[in-house]
Amino acid sequence: MDKTFSSGEVAEIVGISYWTLLRWEEEGKIKPPARDWKGERRYTEKDIEEIKKVKQVQGKQGYQITLRNLEEGRRKRLLRIKREKEADK
Repeated sequence: MDKTFSSGEVAEIVGISYWTLLRWEEEGKIKPPARDWKGERRYTEKDIEEIKKVKQVQGKQGYQITLRNLEEGRRKRLLRIKREKEADK
């Protein structure tokens, strides 16, 4: 039988919080893992690889959102400066 991992172990391996792991499952970003006889989540190595892919995508999307927010802030600052200059005239 292949080795399986608990939610806490997976979170540590992947580098995310336990709560992020559960949220991604709720949001359908990852498939629910199998459960053991006690009803606890058990992840396979294949599950972990899929979770790593989701983390990579999430990281890229987060980076893109951050860039968009920075650009939006830059645009707002430039407009404010332009309005202030026009008001001073």
